[in-house]
Amino acid sequence: MAAMQSSYSAKELAALSLPCLPGSERAIQIKAKRNGWASIKQPGLGGSTTRYLTLMIPEEIRLAIAVATAINKINHGHGPGASHQNGEHIQSAMDVLEKRYANND
Repeated sequence: MAAMQSSYSAKELAALSLPCLPGSERAIQIKAKRNGWASIKQPGLGGSTTRYLTLMIPEEIRLAIAVATAINKINHGHGPGASHQNGEHIQSAMDVLEKRYANND
């Protein structure tokens, strides 16, 4: 699977435009709070930012992040062979998603 950060802010998640998440930063914060996502506070200038721990985010969202990360790497051409390697990551994530949702029918 594509490399992911250890945590994401609501702003970063919103920027990924994932179909399994609301589109706005605030709506993601509400969803995360409602569903009890584990988070940490990261101090910064002017206050702190809530960051959601990747390993504690629901699986389907982690898979969508992996796919979005791989697509972003392909679109920005990171190194020779990046398209092939990330294409494999995308296919792997899509296979897992397909199996998961096929079982929910």
